[in-house]
Amino acid sequence: MSRVDASIMSEVSNHHVSQHNRNGRSLPEFSNLLIFRYTLFMTLELAFTILAWYCYQRPRQLPYLDFDSTTVKSGFITIFTIWHTVAVASAVTICGESFSQEWAARPEKTDEVSIVTSGIVNRVFYSFRERATKTFRTAFLVFLGLTILRTIGSSAITVTSGVQFATNLPIGLLSTATLTLNSTDRSARNFQLRLNQASMVVRLEKMMRAPWGYTPEPNWLIPLPTADLNLTTSVEYKTDLVGFNYACQWEAPNISQNGIVFDGQTWGGGIWTNASSVVTDVTRASEYSRLVGNGSSILELLPDSRSDVGFSIYAFLGGNSTHIVNSTSLDEVWIDLSGLPSAFNPDGFATSSQDNPGADWVRSPLIALLICDPRLRFTSGSVLLNPTNNLTVPDITVKSTGDVESPGNINPAAARTLFTVVLSQAVGLQYMASSLADTGHANFNPAAALMFLALPPGAVDWNTVGPISPLDVGVISGHVDDFTLSALKPFTSGYRTGAGDQPPDGVNATVQVQAQTTSSRLALATSVQFAILHSILFVISAVMLALLAYLNRTQGRAPFDLAHAK
Repeated sequence: MSRVDASIMSEVSNHHVSQHNRNGRSLPEFSNLLIFRYTLFMTLELAFTILAWYCYQRPRQLPYLDFDSTTVKSGFITIFTIWHTVAVASAVTICGESFSQEWAARPEKTDEVSIVTSGIVNRVFYSFRERATKTFRTAFLVFLGLTILRTIGSSAITVTSGVQFATNLPIGLLSTATLTLNSTDRSARNFQLRLNQASMVVRLEKMMRAPWGYTPEPNWLIPLPTADLNLTTSVEYKTDLVGFNYACQWEAPNISQNGIVFDGQTWGGGIWTNASSVVTDVTRASEYSRLVGNGSSILELLPDSRSDVGFSIYAFLGGNSTHIVNSTSLDEVWIDLSGLPSAFNPDGFATSSQDNPGADWVRSPLIALLICDPRLRFTSGSVLLNPTNNLTVPDITVKSTGDVESPGNINPAAARTLFTVVLSQAVGLQYMASSLADTGHANFNPAAALMFLALPPGAVDWNTVGPISPLDVGVISGHVDDFTLSALKPFTSGYRTGAGDQPPDGVNATVQVQAQTTSSRLALATSVQFAILHSILFVISAVMLALLAYLNRTQGRAPFDLAHAK
């Protein structure tokens, strides 16, 4: 044995004996630098673990940043990479101590695995040799774990958009506890204003082909959120729902002195059952005499008492091949009721515009009723509001029904009232009739004509088109579904009436429900798979590093440094 080898063996032996004598069974002494490094590793990785699981439970929305998403994501990747690099660098020195002390356990040719001269490739091959100690192999596995921990940690928390958040959401409330159609009732006046809005939406969407608001799933009354959703890409919430699917049928009217009787109550709508009395009344004032003439009408009838019946009634006044509406000019538009159940009055039935009684009186020999039943289905369910740029795809859809508790935001009586009258202004208002404004023989507007009549293709000249028949009843039912869907839109953000119960102007009636919103804002979110791997590696690494630090100070092995390698 050479003098150098003997010196090394003597140093190792002396170090081992002195260490044993000094410590005995007492705890090993750890340097302040080692404690600082281990504490720094634990602090950084524990803080990151807490942040990762917090962002998993509640993704942390970022404040507005004037950068594109790629730049923000790259910035946070850099931050977390530096974070884990500092943590791992402070911990890997404990593994380095084990590598450095390996030469003292095998005092022959072992300098290839010392911290001074060896690289990771040397350590890989050396760890598979029989001469490698268990401490070295453990340190090498911990070293690999720390390397993986650094990589996984940088991927556990990411910057993303489209993250879901649980929140309380105000949605529309429909309640009509004391609604009447009496014009002296303030709540009714507010209701009439909302019906005017409904007629304007119908005009926009059905006549001008201009969409208004969200596109709902067909055949559903779906209350909408009233909160600002500008930064929300989608929201899922629970609500009461009303499904409808109109079935219309023709019936001959039951005419009484006060109006038309149906379902046990009287329905009115600007119809005089004896045109002679109308002519007598209006000819007393010369300024009105020119407003009386033969023609056709389409009017929605309204109930005099109970309005929460659900179905709607439309009166069609016209003639047939036997009873011609206008014997002097067959070219003018008139509604041909041939083949439909109707009532005949040789004196004629007189009607006036619903929004301007006494003006534009027209007289017709026949009247037929169209009864449209929405076949309402009341339920509760989960809906998804996900606006798109495709106007043919619904923005709001029903995901499930019958599996949630009712939040109580649709009163059944309110819904039935709404379906009874929601199209009344759209069908009856004169300002809807821009192309019929100068046609004294047509008391209906283009919205009603489009919904009910078999119009010829192209532009219609109402003075020369002649007789027009109603559409097939099945087609009419589909049109009523479609027009009703548009007319309901002003009410889906909430409406409430009742004594002292009406919210101020511009404020909708709402209820709070639980919702899952998907925000377009960037947020810190956690990949649960990477978070689990990071947490497991962190716990294992923390325990194994503490064990290695203990072994490095109790096995009596000298590190490979200038103080011991002589």
